[in-house]
Amino acid sequence: SLSPSQRRRLSRIIQMGILAARRSHTTDPALRVAIAMGTGYGCVEEGAMFLENMIAKDEREPMPSRFPGSVHNAPAAQIAIDLGAQAMNSAPTMGEISFEGALWQGLRQLVTDEADCALVGAVDELNKYPLAVGQRWGFWTEQTRPGEGAMVARLVRAGSRRGGEADAPATTLNPPPHVAGYLAQVTTVRLGRYRRPFNAKREVDWIAAAVDLATVAIFLSGAQGWPVLEDDYRSVAAELSARAGRTIEHRTYKQLCGEFHSASAFGFSVAVDLVQRIRSGVLLYTLSPRGGKALCCVQP
Repeated sequence: SLSPSQRRRLSRIIQMGILAARRSHTTDPALRVAIAMGTGYGCVEEGAMFLENMIAKDEREPMPSRFPGSVHNAPAAQIAIDLGAQAMNSAPTMGEISFEGALWQGLRQLVTDEADCALVGAVDELNKYPLAVGQRWGFWTEQTRPGEGAMVARLVRAGSRRGGEADAPATTLNPPPHVAGYLAQVTTVRLGRYRRPFNAKREVDWIAAAVDLATVAIFLSGAQGWPVLEDDYRSVAAELSARAGRTIEHRTYKQLCGEFHSASAFGFSVAVDLVQRIRSGVLLYTLSPRGGKALCCVQP
C-alpha cells in the first residue's frame, strides 16, 4: 500500500511504522491528531549508511538524502506527514520503556485537550548492528532472542471519538473506522525507576498505589527476555498474588516477539487482546536492565 516513492525513499523501519499507523487510523482533516512513537534503537541502519559513506569517502561525497531518515524521530515525523497529523509529534527514546513513554505523552495530549486522538506506539528494526553487538557480548541465546516490530494504537477520550470531555474517567483504544466500538480502556500509565537490590514488596506498593488489584486478572510481564530480570519479574508476580489474596495469572509475551527495546508495545497489543477475550483487567509491567520501569493497566 506504499507508493513507489515511499518504498524507494523511506527506510524499512519508517515503512514499518507507517503501515502500522495506517492500520489504526484513517486520515481525517477535522481531527487534531497527535503522534507519539517510541523507539529504542532509532534509525540505526540508515544512520550507519550515512556515516560509513562519510568515512569511506573521507567526506568528499556525502549522501544528504540519507540524513533526514537517519535521525531517531524520523518514523514519527513520516507518520505525521503520511496521515496529515498536525498536533504534537514526539519520539521518546527510553530504552525498554520507550513505548510506555510514548503512551504517557499521548494520554497527556488527550487529558489536556490538545488533541482529539493520539496515535501512540513504538518501532524498532532488527539489523546487523544489534545482531553483531549481541553476538559479541553473548546477549543472544536460546532464551533471549533478538526481535523487531511496530505497533500503533489509536486513543481517544472515553465517551467521545473526538475527545474533549473533561470528566472522562479513562482513555479508550479506538479501532479503525471499519471496526465497531472500542477495544479497551487504558486506565493507568506510570513510569519510574527501581532500586537495587530489587525489592518486590516495594514494587507492588508502587503498583498498588496506581492500580486496583481487585480488577486485575492477568499480570503480563516482560519476562523471558533479559535473564538478569527473570527473578525480579517472578518475585513481583508472586507478591502481587499474595497482596491480592488470590492468584493473579502471570503471562509473558517475549517468547512470541523476541527481545528489543520496543517489545512492550507488542505486549500492549497482547494485553488488549486478552482484555477483549477474558473481559477483565490486564496489568502490563516492564523493567529495564538500566533501572527504568513502567506499568500500564488495560481494562474492558
